[in-house]
Amino acid sequence: GQGLYQTLGMKLPDEPLKEPAPVLIYGGSTATGTLGIQYAKLSGYTVLTTCSPRNAELVKAAGADFVFDYNDPDVGQKIREHTNDNLHYAWDTISLPASAKICAEALSSAPGGKYASLSSVDFPRKDCSSGFTLAYTALGEAFTFGDIKIPAKPEDYEFAKMFWELSRELLAEGKIKAHPRRVRQGLEGVLEGLQELKDNKVSGEKLVYTLY
Repeated sequence: GQGLYQTLGMKLPDEPLKEPAPVLIYGGSTATGTLGIQYAKLSGYTVLTTCSPRNAELVKAAGADFVFDYNDPDVGQKIREHTNDNLHYAWDTISLPASAKICAEALSSAPGGKYASLSSVDFPRKDCSSGFTLAYTALGEAFTFGDIKIPAKPEDYEFAKMFWELSRELLAEGKIKAHPRRVRQGLEGVLEGLQELKDNKVSGEKLVYTLY
């Protein structure tokens, strides 16, 4: 919600586009990515996404219209060519310098493109707007993130209330579905799971741990 709608300014699912426009969701096979694909489709957008070939069917099932292999060294240029240099929205769920570079290459060569990420990353194009989101601001309270003091953002709290209600209805209607999950027993395995994530051994699944 914060990335697609607050930062990028895309249309919400309850007021979708009348004419489709392209959006790039980088990292479509992540838990955040598959949700982003579904929301963007409900909002009337043509969704382009990146993932490894083994997860192509997963992102297509979520609603992606076009899938690109992020390992392709020319993937950014290929996305730009596919959209006829008319891509103006990119949401980066990986948020690393390499993913930001690909998004910059994919966005239209004309100024005015919009880029959003899930953490702070230098975006290489100054002719595009860029920003990142922290979900904690949805609580509407000040907090400290590492060494950074984040002030309260009442507007994020108000947006979150609206978005929760919208999402609740979409979930109840089966229009939004959760990411595939791998359930494991006991919290003692969480550290092992975190290491697997760090080692890039988790793909196309969300690790879930029971309390006992």
